[in-house]
Amino acid sequence: MGLLPKFAALLLAAPFLVSASAVPGAEPEFGGAVRIAPPVSAPAVPGAEPEFGGAVRIAPPVSAPAVPGAEPDALSGAAIDQVLLGIQYYFGGEGVPQDHAKAAHWFRKAAEQGYASGQRWLGEMYAEGKGVPQDFQEAVHWYRKAAKQGDAHGQIRLGTMYAFGQGVPKDDVQAYAWFNLAAAAGKEVATKLRDILLERMTPKQVAEGQALSRDLAAKLRE
Repeated sequence: MGLLPKFAALLLAAPFLVSASAVPGAEPEFGGAVRIAPPVSAPAVPGAEPEFGGAVRIAPPVSAPAVPGAEPDALSGAAIDQVLLGIQYYFGGEGVPQDHAKAAHWFRKAAEQGYASGQRWLGEMYAEGKGVPQDFQEAVHWYRKAAKQGDAHGQIRLGTMYAFGQGVPKDDVQAYAWFNLAAAAGKEVATKLRDILLERMTPKQVAEGQALSRDLAAKLRE
């Protein structure tokens, strides 16, 4: 199997928690992990390898349980409740209608308060084109905000955008650095993605990626 198919296969198989660090309790409430899956129809990405095929999207579980009282709490302005309500609308199920426009609305409310999980989810909406027009550059914008707050899933998403060349020029040094940060936070899939990326990187690029990763880590500690 070539490098790019391996990269894509790992994204297909890798589990991503809905929100392990930024949304306490979200894992049991929302059924644990969800998987990255390819889009139904992959948009063209000029200059991108065919094996990557365009955007990746989150494949929802069969249903996401409702969070009782979430909407009143979200209306009160609590960012965590806005994210939880957005997730309800994103997946639908258990008496909650699926409504991506409402999901994007609530993710944006949380994102604009600086809440990393909301920023990452809003990035997902732009990457997928659900509830908002698909816009990879806007997805990168919100992924980066989450990543710079130390959100490991946001770092993985941002690294993936650099690896795919979506919303940004393809840049393996940047991808390596962001994967490396998420790997340092204990995300096994980030370690695997970083190691696959190494197969197409030169020693000079690896050294640059490691240096950039150290710089980014130092900024996160400030």
